[in-house]
Amino acid sequence: MGYKLLSNEVNNLFEELKREYMIYAPKRFLKQGRYSDTDIIKYGEVNSFQEIVYKEKSTYPAKELITPINQTLYFFTEDEFRESKNPYGDKKILIFARPCDINAQKRQDKIYLENGGFEDAFYKRIREKVKFVCIECVEGFDTCFCTTMGSNKTDDYSLAVRFDENSALFNINDNEFDKYFTDCAKEEFELKFIEKNMAEVNLPEIESKEVLNKLKEHSVWKEYDKRCIQCGSCTV
Repeated sequence: MGYKLLSNEVNNLFEELKREYMIYAPKRFLKQGRYSDTDIIKYGEVNSFQEIVYKEKSTYPAKELITPINQTLYFFTEDEFRESKNPYGDKKILIFARPCDINAQKRQDKIYLENGGFEDAFYKRIREKVKFVCIECVEGFDTCFCTTMGSNKTDDYSLAVRFDENSALFNINDNEFDKYFTDCAKEEFELKFIEKNMAEVNLPEIESKEVLNKLKEHSVWKEYDKRCIQCGSCTV
């Protein structure tokens, strides 16, 4: 069972949620694109239904909220230092994201929380506050290949949403959010996922370690090594 909310009701829902959560979603930033007089779509804090861009692909991923490119970790004085506070304060974080971005976050969790038996405290303190609203995505875009990677489906979300021009359907996957929909109109809603992308990618299966080691020594990497200035951008 789902719940149908008109745009003004979604805005009222946001007002209720904002008492406990900071809400982030794909958002249009005017005149901030890569070229003159172009816009950019990236994740930012939203306060209304109308701000959410769900028909276009975001230029930057949701992970920027959890692992920002720039982040203050410590403050130093002459003879001591102290750890910075959580940049989001005491509030929890609610992120509207597509299944691919939610699955991508699992990869980050693996690296920052499990890699080598080490937990990154700065990552963990933000990640523990995050809950996802899964945006239904059944068509994708011409550059997507999530079905090949198996990242087109997820059940790791607190709410699911299907947007329409003047309304939205919500489904609850986390009992914590039941209280926000007690007076909302009920309507059947089952979250659907894309089954086939416009682009197809064929991934080779390489089971031989010998072949993998030879690929590591391929000359293509030497070309990249020559141009690398060790800025770290590729890891971001």
